[in-house]
Parts: sequence; structure tokens; C-alpha cells
Amino acid sequence: MRSDWLHDAGMPMRLPFPGRPVANLAAMDPWFDAARDLPGVKHRYLNNTTRYGLAATLACLRMSGNTHWRDADEERRGVYLGTAVADYAVRRQVDQAVLAAGAKALNTVSAPNISANIAAAHLAIASRSRAFATTLPSPLLAGFEGLYLAVQALQMGRIDTALSIAAEETVSDADGAQVMPGAVVLQLHSGHSGGGRRIAATAWGSLDDPALAARGSTGRLLKQAGAFAGIAQLVVLRDASETGAACATCWLRWLNAAGMSTSSRVELAFSSIGAVEPLLWAAYWLTQDRPILLIAIHQRRYLAFLSTP
Repeated sequence: MRSDWLHDAGMPMRLPFPGRPVANLAAMDPWFDAARDLPGVKHRYLNNTTRYGLAATLACLRMSGNTHWRDADEERRGVYLGTAVADYAVRRQVDQAVLAAGAKALNTVSAPNISANIAAAHLAIASRSRAFATTLPSPLLAGFEGLYLAVQALQMGRIDTALSIAAEETVSDADGAQVMPGAVVLQLHSGHSGGGRRIAATAWGSLDDPALAARGSTGRLLKQAGAFAGIAQLVVLRDASETGAACATCWLRWLNAAGMSTSSRVELAFSSIGAVEPLLWAAYWLTQDRPILLIAIHQRRYLAFLSTP
């Protein structure tokens, strides 16, 4: 697995560093300019989710050391796009136009952007990915769902390399939702080369009854995590709801029962539904040179990843 999200100052995408509050984005220097960050791409009629995703994707694929993508057949490349508000702006514009002047006022050129799948299609075309281009629209967890499904596709031999992307556009302040705009790209590939990272185990589920013991993929991940009980860093990324907090507490109980210490964990709660901010944090932790157990939670749903050097 590789992540070139912030390691090179020359990267076209300049995403905010993890920990910078979303509210401070407006006060930052402009971090994205389509003409600058999408050279040679006709972007006039693309929505911002697509623009951000394209810029981050092309930056990743053009890195000099990215031989895994270039060596893979187009039919063995896959794209997962996670987004919660991919078509917010164009839907708002369409609503306003129809209310003001009827259906004849619609711009037929930009109207296709009303589909969240349009962004994934553009990313697949630009990256020449022919295995699949899948859009995942879950609040907060969409980027992690793409990461999870990419791991499954690689393990089953369906593909040789995949892009797990989270991309969001700006949501109007009038709607009261703080969503970090931008894009994050994680590239995964089959095999395990020296100096790389490996996602050794994954799990997903829904906590319908906190009294139940961990089962299925969750139980299997806990057994594998036991081998790193003394050295793995625990990271919990969750929504700010009481339900999300209860799900995190249940996970801590499971981990303690499996012999893992949870006292030194990192736990962050997000008020936003956006997929970019939590995956940006995940990119930071999953590229650390130590075992990481990362759990992402929204309400009762969770995804977990055991990452090892």
C-alpha cells in the first residue's frame, strides 16, 4: 500500500494537514486551483468532487516510482470512490433553476453531474481502470469502505492494483454541515515489497447488540491483532454521536478481552459526515512504521484494519 498524500511539497494537491479544524479552511491560502492542478484536463463542466478526485488521482499515478500501476493491465486496475456529498452543488443549482424558471432553465451540459457515479466514471477513464469503478456514498465511512473492498478484491485475485479515493466538495455554510473539501487517494497492490505497508486483516459489521461477543471477520481480526498486543497502536476514528461512542466502548471491551491494551489509544470524534477528513487521518496512521489497528465507526457500523510494516 502506498499513500503520497502529503509527503512531497511539489504535489499538485495540497490538502490540510490532519488536525487542522475544518472551520479554518476558509482562512487558509487557496489550496486548489483547477487550471494549475489539472493541466491538460478539460474541467469546465466537472463538479468539484470530480476535479479534486482527478487532481489527487493523477498526482498519485504520475509519481516516478509508481510502477505497480503502470505495469498492471488496464483490465486489472480498479477504482473505488467514497463520497457523501459528491453532487451537492449541482443538485442545489438544479433546484434553484427549476424553482425560478422551470425545467427549461436547466443546463444540460452540467446536469449529468447530478449523479454521484459521474465522478467515479471520470476517475476510471483518466486512470484507464477497466476492472470496475464503484461509488460508495456512506456518511463518514465511504473512504474506508473503498479501502476494505480494495483489499478484498486484491485478496480474491480480481485485480492487481486499486485506488481507494475519498472526495468531497464544499457544502454551503447555510446548511450547517462542515465537510472538508478535497480528495485523498490510497493505492494498494498485490504482493508485499520491501519497505511497503501491508493490511494484514480487515473486519466490518454493525453493532446491533453490545452484549454480543465479536464474531465473524471481527473475531478473526482480533485473533490476528493479538500477535501485536504489545506493540500495535490503536486508533479509533468515529462520529460524535452517543451511538458511535457506545460502539467504540464495545470495541475496547473486545480488545481487552483479546489481551490488547487500550489505554494509549488515539480516539478522534468527527462532527462532519464527509469521507475526506477521516481518511486523511487514516492515511497518516496507516503509513506509520509500526503496527496499527485502526477502527472507523459511524453510529453502529464499523470497519477495522490491521496494518503492519
